[in-house]
Amino acid sequence: MHHIATFSSPALLSAIDTFLQIDDRSSIGPSRDGRRFNEVVAAVHGLCAALISEEQAGSRRADIVRMLEPVRAIHGRSAFLARLQQWPRGYPGDFETIEYLWQGRNTAADRTSFYLEHYALTAPVAEQHRHKIRRQAQLMMNVLDRTGHIVNLACGSVPDLRLVAEIAPDKLASLRTGASSILLSDMDQAALDYAATALGPTARLCRFQAGHALRVLRKLDRPADLVLIGGLFDYLSERACAAIVRAAAERLADGGTLFFTNIGQGNPYRPWLEYCGEWTLIERTESDVRDLVDRCGVPMDVEVSRDTTGLTLLVTAVRRGGSLQ
Repeated sequence: MHHIATFSSPALLSAIDTFLQIDDRSSIGPSRDGRRFNEVVAAVHGLCAALISEEQAGSRRADIVRMLEPVRAIHGRSAFLARLQQWPRGYPGDFETIEYLWQGRNTAADRTSFYLEHYALTAPVAEQHRHKIRRQAQLMMNVLDRTGHIVNLACGSVPDLRLVAEIAPDKLASLRTGASSILLSDMDQAALDYAATALGPTARLCRFQAGHALRVLRKLDRPADLVLIGGLFDYLSERACAAIVRAAAERLADGGTLFFTNIGQGNPYRPWLEYCGEWTLIERTESDVRDLVDRCGVPMDVEVSRDTTGLTLLVTAVRRGGSLQ
């Protein structure tokens, strides 16, 4: 039995001890152990509940993290979860991590880390990333069907455009003729380099521009029919989000669409991401994101919904004169 300092609540001490008791470093083989997987998932949820109680009791984050060191070490044996603790590219939500999520390939070697990584890659909090990518791919196809100019900000490794090229390559015809265009932009030049390689021949049909989203928008040389912002707002202040929304709306063509997402308030996986990793997301409500658009100074028709996991807000705003896609 592991002994843990007792300045924390009994619930958190019990949740930590559960993790230590079920930890199994034996190699994962071709057969999967359903009982062990469910024990690991139950331990994750028990820990999240205990962490919320601990926060509500007023415990400091630094003290909680210190208590969780043995549990964080178990998580760190998963290559994916280690990324969430260390952020090797220097910023959270980097393109390599999102690519890992998109691909969903489990590389963990021992039983506990394998099941932790499996859950991290398949839980709703991971699936909402894939939902956003599919939604953005569909919006791209809608524009390419009728021709237009697409701007994809904070594009990362562009899994959305890669999905279009994979499932509907005929949709790229208007790019080949020059009737449509796509500008791919990200702060991280390495993300654009990766995207260019991953896109293969499709990369020749695109423009790439490294830079801050706001500066890229202000330098656009033509109105956009679709501006995609993805999950960038999960990390930005309200003031920064409002400035980007305003700049995007002002540069939309009549009937053009702005699409962005934001993690919704009440994310039950938040304690897991924040305490077993270092992934802090700024949660917003439907009213919050609608207000960002309403205050932009451009007449817009706004639709706010949640993806099928219920975790992420999907915001579609059309410059008045067009219809929601």
